[in-house]
Amino acid sequence: MDDEDGGTIADKVTRFVGRFVDRVGTEAGISQEHLKSLYTMIPGESVRSTSLTSSLFTKARSGMMRIYLVLTHGIWTLLCFLCRP
Repeated sequence: MDDEDGGTIADKVTRFVGRFVDRVGTEAGISQEHLKSLYTMIPGESVRSTSLTSSLFTKARSGMMRIYLVLTHGIWTLLCFLCRP
């Protein structure tokens, strides 16, 4: 899945999350070793989450599933419900 601006969506998510981890981690005083460990985990998680999101979006557009995004205690949760035929 490519985006018009160049690169895949997973690449863009990886860069965005990497910058976020860098800013928050630096301000929080997280060690460089721990930050490096987090950076290595980001690409795999980004690919997994974008692929899952893409699959859910396809099912929702076809009417097979209803998706709700709910904010509870400061945490966003994705609720998915299969629709009966």
